[in-house]
Amino acid sequence: MKKILFLLLAVICSLFAACTDKMPENATFDGKRLIINDSTDVYEVSALNDDIIKVACKNKNHYSDRVYAPVLQQPVKAKCRNKDGKLTFSVGNAAVVIDVNTMDMFFVDDEKEIKLAASDCFDIYGDTCLLRFKLSPEEEIYGTGARALPLNRRGYKFQCYNQPNYGYGLGADFLNYSVPVFMSSKKYMMLIDNPARAYFDIGKTNPDILEFGSRGGNMVFYYIEGDDYKELLKNYITLTGAQPLPPIWAFGNLQSRFGYRSQAETEGVVDIMKVLGYPIDAIIIDIYWFGPELQDGMMGNFTWDKENWPAPEKMIEKFKNKGVKTITVSEPYITRKSFRYEEASNLGVLCKDSTGQTMSIPYFYFGDGGLIDIFDKKASDWFWQLYKAQKELGVAGWWGDLGEPEVHPDDMWHINGTAYEVHGAYGDGWIKMLYDNYAKDYPDERLFKLARAGYAGTQKYGIMPWTGDVGRTWEGLKAQPPAMLGSGMSGVGYMHSDAGGFAQGKRDSALYTRWMQYAVFTPVFRPHGDIATAPNEPIFYDDRTQFIVKNFIKLRYKMLPYNYTNAFVNMTEGMPLARPLLFYYETDTVARNIYDEYMWGNDILVAPKMQDTSTLHLVYLPEKGTEWFELLSMRRFPGGQRHSISYKLSDYPAFVRGGAVIPMYEKPIFTTDTYSPDTIALYCYYSDKACDYKTFVYFDDGKTKDAYAKGLYAILDIQSKYTPTSIEISTSYRSNDLSDEFVSPKVVEMVVKNIASKPLILLINGKETTCYVWDGKSHEMRFFCNAESNMVVNL
Repeated sequence: MKKILFLLLAVICSLFAACTDKMPENATFDGKRLIINDSTDVYEVSALNDDIIKVACKNKNHYSDRVYAPVLQQPVKAKCRNKDGKLTFSVGNAAVVIDVNTMDMFFVDDEKEIKLAASDCFDIYGDTCLLRFKLSPEEEIYGTGARALPLNRRGYKFQCYNQPNYGYGLGADFLNYSVPVFMSSKKYMMLIDNPARAYFDIGKTNPDILEFGSRGGNMVFYYIEGDDYKELLKNYITLTGAQPLPPIWAFGNLQSRFGYRSQAETEGVVDIMKVLGYPIDAIIIDIYWFGPELQDGMMGNFTWDKENWPAPEKMIEKFKNKGVKTITVSEPYITRKSFRYEEASNLGVLCKDSTGQTMSIPYFYFGDGGLIDIFDKKASDWFWQLYKAQKELGVAGWWGDLGEPEVHPDDMWHINGTAYEVHGAYGDGWIKMLYDNYAKDYPDERLFKLARAGYAGTQKYGIMPWTGDVGRTWEGLKAQPPAMLGSGMSGVGYMHSDAGGFAQGKRDSALYTRWMQYAVFTPVFRPHGDIATAPNEPIFYDDRTQFIVKNFIKLRYKMLPYNYTNAFVNMTEGMPLARPLLFYYETDTVARNIYDEYMWGNDILVAPKMQDTSTLHLVYLPEKGTEWFELLSMRRFPGGQRHSISYKLSDYPAFVRGGAVIPMYEKPIFTTDTYSPDTIALYCYYSDKACDYKTFVYFDDGKTKDAYAKGLYAILDIQSKYTPTSIEISTSYRSNDLSDEFVSPKVVEMVVKNIASKPLILLINGKETTCYVWDGKSHEMRFFCNAESNMVVNL
């Protein structure tokens, strides 16, 4: 194989060297689009920028004219040269060489390195449309959405079809959020913009072939070039759109349950949590808000059941005054028992059968009913009015459940095609409806929408997805890191779990505690599960469990500056909040294959404790020569090796990279409503083995939509330099608006850790000062200074 690739590379180099502008008889090029007429197919090749090439194929059996995920759609000028029927289509950093006789394709970078090869990549077998790509011998494939599998998907075959997997655990190869997107260790990404019922076969049947097979659908793919994973993700969000910042309260404690059955019960839970000193930012109300029954209930009513919720507006206002936002669940189904069913059917907003009549689903778990055709503007406008009525009552955020859709018969018709053609795009259409209407009716507000399913590119509408109805077991917990990381490598940066586990299982304080600790280091902290098997609120556990969990929830709030900056990086660069080790340590063969550890942002390594058999925990800390410090205990460990470390239930394996500076919020708060970072703490983890270090902290008001684009933000840049005898730290604002619109720090508290002995001298802006606190027991130094300062500590 290597010899063949070498010969191909030589051929490609010769093609670049001697070409003509004259096209073969079956090809045309207009400066932007290359059209090739094969015997049965018409291929169109275009470039959308210097790094992205689009390839579409159509014939009488399938189409290629739809755009689902991309926001980048207009082709740019490109070059196309011909040598003996081999066309080289090139733009900026990427090119594709196409043999017009065989339709073999070779994608290369600006250094003419072959990244991807395809031989007759478009094919049809019965009613299945196929895309096939050749895999290089050592190539690894990542992404394809949320799956409880190793990050390298090579050697697996699985569905690319959103569907629930009730009570799943580690090893589940399908979950609620699949996407036709993959990333290669050869540094390219691929978006196959086809939401139809499909599968991936990534070297399972043929070790050298990646095959994507779909039941019809849109036969288009986008090749994305990049030098590294960070650049790939940035190019991907350029193509499909960036995730906007959520409201800052999304990073607080969002308490949920399946389910609160009454206003009195819900108010009681919030009151107890407040009395016991738990920070809480939202209460999430499940299915019983619109009806008392689970099956054959009132799904689709979208109004409060006044018998059990007699004064919802007063309840919402009461919660708001406590800093607690109200979030309600909604589903895209309307059961026949709902008073809205007849109206919806008569208006034609429900999906149809082949005769054009409303299609009812008698085997739907929650009762015979219909599905809203979210792609029909008339239906989405009707649906929005139901949301808007609740928004006017004070509901602050939305939880969309069953949005795969959970039951979606293949013979059901939408306005834009059959269910099997558009299935993957349904969740995308649902949140797009909310996003677009918020932009119209509430243009300054940030949308908050939990959703169980979406599509490639759904991040641009602000989706906050979760991993579905996971089993309340240790295997369920073990499934979460790979599902979260695989999603992040697919462009979905906010994947999280029902913290504590949702389905089956039993009450287990140790499992509950470990899951809560893990959730602190995930994009969304949301305890949720079926109350029938175990409680989800910490207030219903023993005192020891409560003490531990409360402290970790408080840690979540303390980390607000770090987490919010992490979210800003996701918005601007596409990097997920939780990142696989291979993004940073790809040449480390141990780190590259780990999927039960991850980086939380740039500088915190999390190695979740996911078993209850021993206090000992095996942790791999990468990079020889780097020191790692436990976030909670400050124990120090060398990098480049495994460590067997003992952990009590109150401890957790999270490590800070030596030399890093971590922003924290020291003031105790119990809701983000009182978060006012006029002063923050910068925790500096001194290590004389560290190199020079740079980072920043992002601030805005946490609520205004597009604050960054509007210039309503501040960025505090931080630089540090370490030697065995000194520490130099400087802080300065890159951009600053200290108006009343929001608060950014005017003062910072420096917390310098891991200093062996009392410092000799502290200089702030060139002046010596003794205004600092030294703790010889913890080897920690604290002092205050202006937000823009130069500091030198002589050791």
